Amino acid sequence: FGVGQTGEYKDKNFFTEVFPAKEREVRAKIPGYAGMPEGVRKAVMSAHYRGDLGPETVKLLNKGDYEAAADEYLDHEEYRKRKAKNPNDGVVARMDRNSQAFRKAASG
Repeated sequence: FGVGQTGEYKDKNFFTEVFPAKEREVRAKIPGYAGMPEGVRKAVMSAHYRGDLGPETVKLLNKGDYEAAADEYLDHEEYRKRKAKNPNDGVVARMDRNSQAFRKAASG
């Protein structure tokens, strides 16, 4: 079972029920998701699952502007607050990893 599953996903198997449902949601938001580099797909799923994949980031990803998406993704209130309080915070580290995955795709 997944970590921190709540609501409709509580007590559901992450791999057979939750992940496929979340991936369907991502595919609806980002039609080109399947054609994205693997690192970007992983970062998108991480961000979407955790609820920090904002609409502007989605727009930029849909345009293939990974560099701008990396910047926009970190323009996030919770990220800034957590980073100011503790740069080693787990949410900060996850969001930094996701942003780096977008940036890496931008550089080829």
